[in-house]
Amino acid sequence: MSQTLFIALLVLVVAIFVFLYRRKKKVENKMGDELNALIESDDWQGVCRILRKQLVIWGCVLVLVVGLIIARFTMGEHTSYVPIIVAVFIAWRFFKLVRLYVISYHNMKFMNAEEYLSEQPSLDQPLFEGNIHGCKITPIDERAADIKQLWLDAYEEGKLKGFFPVLIDTDTCFYDSLDATACYDDEKFNEWKTEMLSRNYDDGQAFLRERFNTIKEDYQEDNDDWSEEVVGTEDAVNPIDDFDFADGSNIYLVEVPVKEPWQVFAYIPFGGWNECPDADEQMAVAKYWYEKYGAVAAHFSNDMIQYYLPKPVTDDTMSVAEEHMGYCEDTVLQGDNLTTLAATIKESTVWTFWWD
Repeated sequence: MSQTLFIALLVLVVAIFVFLYRRKKKVENKMGDELNALIESDDWQGVCRILRKQLVIWGCVLVLVVGLIIARFTMGEHTSYVPIIVAVFIAWRFFKLVRLYVISYHNMKFMNAEEYLSEQPSLDQPLFEGNIHGCKITPIDERAADIKQLWLDAYEEGKLKGFFPVLIDTDTCFYDSLDATACYDDEKFNEWKTEMLSRNYDDGQAFLRERFNTIKEDYQEDNDDWSEEVVGTEDAVNPIDDFDFADGSNIYLVEVPVKEPWQVFAYIPFGGWNECPDADEQMAVAKYWYEKYGAVAAHFSNDMIQYYLPKPVTDDTMSVAEEHMGYCEDTVLQGDNLTTLAATIKESTVWTFWWD
């Protein structure tokens, strides 16, 4: 009788297991079809909603299993390897879902930004496209509430899709700030771009140091107050954490198809006038600052470049301030002294440079 009961219970357990397994596969297949449909339609908000539910379910199961293992351990009971293997498997599924959710969330944020940008009015885009080649260009309304956040969303998306975004605000003088030899037509631009990308750009630090030393020597030939006027003492510090756009300018989000952020100067031939470094010198500086500080050239106008940093530099910022002066002497000679600039750098995530 007992043997018959055991067989019956075993059959019942197997039947329940088969039923639950089939139901699980059916639910997973349905969820997979829904996810594929949402991804094909670029509905990343819907994808995130489904993944959030799965994260809650698998997270609760993971906590429960780990809790049971800990409880058995604290009670002094022997724990077999089976619960631990189950916990490891559940943890693997959970963190795989976390990774998928992070990717989907970034896609959702970028799609929201693109949807917003697509609603903005067209400005002087044909003229702009005639000077910036090989990039996706999207106009932005200067009245947008948070242009920096739109750029940050595009920055994260670009890491996944192979481009680097820059913000460019133009006026009638902007095109004078570009190297005309790179803007004539597609053929000349491609020749110029190929040459730019083939060069070695490991001399950015040396370039800045040489420029700073030259500026210092020239200043001291005519003045004897370098320490007092140029180095100076710390004044009021005004941290910079946002981009500065000129009133009435036309603003574009430009997706530059480069592997490294510092290579944008191969597509945006900025510089070569007055004391503004040439495009190849700009690229050497951008490479050096990106590799050392994580700084990227994010915003261009007719006479200004703004670099974005994920966090402020907190080490020896006096040497960074000297690099800033070597790059753009007006930053100090027409702005703060070196000591104040060094203090500002410690609190800023945006570096601003302008040339008269």
